[in-house]
Amino acid sequence: MNREIKNALFTSLVIVMGAIILYLLYLFKNIIPTIIFGSVIAYILLPIANFFAKLKIHRNLAALITILIFLFFIILAGYFLFPIIIKELGELIGNLPNLQKNISAFFENLSKVINSSKNTSFLNTILLNFVSGLQTAITDLLKTIPEKIKNSISNFGSLIFSFLLAYFFIKDSPAMYRIVLRRFNPEIRKKVKIYLDRTNIEMRTYFSTLVLVSIITGISMGLGSFIVGVKFATIIGVMDAFLEMLPYVGPTVVFIVGGLFSLTQSLKTFLLFVLVFVIVEGALSNFVLPHVIGERLRVPPVIIILMIAIAGTIFGPLGLLISTPTFLIFRNMRLLF
Repeated sequence: MNREIKNALFTSLVIVMGAIILYLLYLFKNIIPTIIFGSVIAYILLPIANFFAKLKIHRNLAALITILIFLFFIILAGYFLFPIIIKELGELIGNLPNLQKNISAFFENLSKVINSSKNTSFLNTILLNFVSGLQTAITDLLKTIPEKIKNSISNFGSLIFSFLLAYFFIKDSPAMYRIVLRRFNPEIRKKVKIYLDRTNIEMRTYFSTLVLVSIITGISMGLGSFIVGVKFATIIGVMDAFLEMLPYVGPTVVFIVGGLFSLTQSLKTFLLFVLVFVIVEGALSNFVLPHVIGERLRVPPVIIILMIAIAGTIFGPLGLLISTPTFLIFRNMRLLF
């Protein structure tokens, strides 16, 4: 059996094992998101805590300082962005009636270009119903914001638990690493260490690149949308910064929502937004991510898409985030044999 067939069989085995594990986790999905959220926070912030530890700061204090810095930036971002987002949502409701008119004008101009003589009244009716539904949905969203805040407060205990887990994961990560290695006899301890180190490097590469590209893309999309005159640039930028961490799915959602937002103003604004989206996504999402993550991790895009589909079906957005790291954990098990 040649090497290519062995690699293919091993990859298939990893996919099956990953699907089984994800299904088992589904049975405990109510508590799993809290644990995963704390774990992801800890993993992302771990280098910062390690930096403080190298400065001879006690590990407990280093972990606490890291968590507090993270919370500070979240609160700071919310303080400046939340009022702007609420204001832009209010403006969006006022501009939604223009959406049907602008989309209709787009199709009418397109029909003229291709010399089409088809009646567009049926299309206009569909668009009118769609925009009316969209306007109602956004209005209802604003009405439910107090309720959502109340529900968030009621789930405050789970959030605190996640941050407590993150603190203990950060604080005890070196001890846990040593404990894991001591569980194996000296003959295979070296292989386990190689496995853990390789997986850590690859996952660190994945998360750090994903977060960095997401932040840069969100800022670029928001700034670009503002420059071309989109009134809801802040919403688009914040949405893109978060959704960019959901490969393939996130950018598609941003394009649809941003396109609809820009169409509430004019066809020209919509075309300029499309140009900004193509430039930003083409330069960052479609160039940086495939080259940095794809080449360094040696993960074929079809495998990533498959894992995203499986994990996303079971866990939703959370599954989209953990699908690739889960694949890396199981793929690198070949280093143990």
